Amino acid sequence: MKNRVTAKIKSRRKVAEETYQVDFDVSKENIDFIAGQHTGVWLPKLFHDDKKGNFRILSACSSPNNKKILSVAFRDRGSGFKRTLLELPIGAEVELMKPVGFFVLPQDKKQKIAFIAGGIGITPFRSMINFATEEKLPNKIFLYYVNSSKETTAFLPELKILAKKNKSFTLKNFIGREKFTEAIKKVKNPNEFLWYVAGPPGLVASIRNTLILNKVNPNKILTEEFSGY
Repeated sequence: MKNRVTAKIKSRRKVAEETYQVDFDVSKENIDFIAGQHTGVWLPKLFHDDKKGNFRILSACSSPNNKKILSVAFRDRGSGFKRTLLELPIGAEVELMKPVGFFVLPQDKKQKIAFIAGGIGITPFRSMINFATEEKLPNKIFLYYVNSSKETTAFLPELKILAKKNKSFTLKNFIGREKFTEAIKKVKNPNEFLWYVAGPPGLVASIRNTLILNKVNPNKILTEEFSGY
């Protein structure tokens, strides 16, 4: 089965400090995916050296209901891959991996959900929250979102709008980890939730440990690490 498709860069925008969203035009391809899954991007050539080459795994941050656009977002830490992706002209062709992965919404529509996002770990949750809002899913969703500053908080205005639009979605935004971690510790009946944790490896490990110490069943904790890329 073909797992690569050709797409064109349709647009780019800055969504926070050193953070960018890239939209790929997939209107000529048949791409079906589940909210929260990840794709892969092959660039035709690199303008700058990169030891890791011209391919990266990136979470889809758009809703699968949009059949014309598949979006990704990332922090620009200066890698040759990301510098090239930001410099390629609009309309340039790339190859995408058909999205895959198990970091997705539960089938049980009564299951309470807690998303924990550190920094750019927000990307799969943006996909899932938009999809849940569009589909009017009844699941109660709580997003605990932490960044080092307001300037590095991607998609915050959009998330606030979604929280007003979707009464089943609650946004809890934090600057700095102290209040963020304390808020997670204070969640009542934590085992009623299915917990999703995405972000830098250190944060993911720390929060997973916090949840387990708070008597959360490890089987109810899903994690996805976002290392430098």
